[in-house]
Order: sequence, then C-alpha cells, then structure tokens
Amino acid sequence: MARMLSDLQTARPRRPEQTSAGDRPVRVEFVVPPGLAQHAQLIAEFAAWSPIAMDRRSDGSHHASVWLHPGHRWRYQFLLDDRVIVNDPAATTFDEISTGGHISIIRT
Repeated sequence: MARMLSDLQTARPRRPEQTSAGDRPVRVEFVVPPGLAQHAQLIAEFAAWSPIAMDRRSDGSHHASVWLHPGHRWRYQFLLDDRVIVNDPAATTFDEISTGGHISIIRT
C-alpha cells in the first residue's frame, strides 16, 4: 500500500532539495501488509531498481518512506524474503510489462 503523507507529526527523513518553483517533494510510504513475508524490500524505478530495505513493525507489516517529486509516475514492486517479487496488494494502477505481467504504479 502506498500513501502520500503531507503533515507528519514524526521525525522526517532528510528531504531532497526543491528542483523548481512549486516542485516540493512529497513523502510516500510503502507498506507490505502483515503475514506476507518475514523480510521485505521495495524495488522501484525511482531508486534505479536497487532494493530499499523496509522496516518490520510489531504487527508484522513492513514500511519504507521515500521523498518523491510531484507530477511523476513510478513503477515499483516488493521483494519478499529475497525470492518472490509481488505487486502492491493495495495498488489501484498497473502497467503491463514485456513478460506479460503487470507492475504497480504510484503517481505523485
């Protein structure tokens, strides 16, 4: 599940610099629901497909927050237990990929 967070009451990770007037980055949180994996990583176009570690919470869910510039469309998936790649179960937008499957999309 990916959701944009505008007003957070918690400590924020370092925000990337603004690239142009009105192009302020937004914080996006990616969530793998509990029960899907012991270990999860986010793999995404905005990270050049390099895995991003996700923190495991006490309820068994996994979370990763990233700062992204608005007005973009990014492809992403989750790598579970270092062996299975899955789409975000909460995603509502997908792209077709060359192998005939689909990939999750987040728009900022």
